[in-house]
Amino acid sequence: MTPAVLPVNSSASLLPTMAPTCRNQANAPDPDAPDAGDPNTATASGSGSQATQATNTTAPGTAPGVPMARAPFHQAKLEIPLLDDNGDSHTRWCKTVTLVLRYRGLWDVVDGTSPAPDPATDAQAHLDWSRCDQEAHLQLILTLSPALHNHVLDVTSSKEVWDMLKARY
Repeated sequence: MTPAVLPVNSSASLLPTMAPTCRNQANAPDPDAPDAGDPNTATASGSGSQATQATNTTAPGTAPGVPMARAPFHQAKLEIPLLDDNGDSHTRWCKTVTLVLRYRGLWDVVDGTSPAPDPATDAQAHLDWSRCDQEAHLQLILTLSPALHNHVLDVTSSKEVWDMLKARY
């Protein structure tokens, strides 16, 4: 069975219109923007002109001149084993999918530790949570064999998918 290949960065997700709204990306700082509190970030000032910030080329907490590692800009792909109907791959699938969902900041939605906010009191938080739930739901569905996909077709949340598969295996 062919493993599902999923992008690491959910902003380049399988749905081209999906915005990066989950907690690990919504307020993520610009990786190219210098950190205001970083002692290794230099600022240059001209004669009465606006100060221009130089890019950070050293790792925080290291001597100046030690280069900071940066991830390549290309989209890395993860190969996630498909969960087959007989459950032979369940342990490997479960551990791999859990790691991916944690990495993407979606696990707390799937395991229920982050319940949906009340839309009446905080509509934007509810919308953000719903987008995370939809993304997690999609990630789970894409790693299922066709038979299992049909088994969870009518569930409406990522937690329901996870719980149904947990009960089955």
